[in-house]
Amino acid sequence: MIHLGGLIIVSAITVLYNVGVEQYASFRVKQMAKIPLEYSNDSSVSTAGLRKSVSPAGIVENLKYRQAWNNWLLDQPSAVPPLEPGEYTFMYRSYVNFEEGGAIKKALLHVPTLMGVSSTKRGVFVIDSDGKSARITDVFRNGLKPISITWRGTLTKRQGKPMIIWTSTSMTTGSGKSKETIKNPPLPEKLRQIPWEIVQVEDGIVGFRRGDAGMLAYARMD
Repeated sequence: MIHLGGLIIVSAITVLYNVGVEQYASFRVKQMAKIPLEYSNDSSVSTAGLRKSVSPAGIVENLKYRQAWNNWLLDQPSAVPPLEPGEYTFMYRSYVNFEEGGAIKKALLHVPTLMGVSSTKRGVFVIDSDGKSARITDVFRNGLKPISITWRGTLTKRQGKPMIIWTSTSMTTGSGKSKETIKNPPLPEKLRQIPWEIVQVEDGIVGFRRGDAGMLAYARMD
């Protein structure tokens, strides 16, 4: 009975903790969503400061820094320098959804999130050595099953604006003998239809406009 009683107490504490984390993540995401994609004279931060703004959860949670990122993305030069080939790591996006909430919950060891679908690391954007081909890979885990989604595209110009036109997607699930690759899965295929305009390149950080969805930033880490 003593062991059973202890188990009940631990279970109750775990449930309360998970509920608390769920509510906290929901509150934080709602606060983050309130930051408009507009320029503000009150929030200017150096590119070095922007790099440091990413939290251990892999997202920008601080509201001041979210506004600073928006300022940087909107302060667009008259001419964007070409992207250097190499690997860039996800830093920020101006919009939020369940992924930001999941990142916060995972960092706080929210059990349902750890057992469900969650990202395992920040996304990676790669410009190939030819300077013309690009790809983005996002890695997730559904319980113990690894999942990766890759977009492939080409760098081009439309109406004089540098763009990435995404041409194909793929999703790989499992590992070893259970590994399976699905070409052009429906949801990534729908999302890739929107070209990404390259709006800012500075100090190894590149900014994109993803149609009407919002803006994103990736940075070289070397």
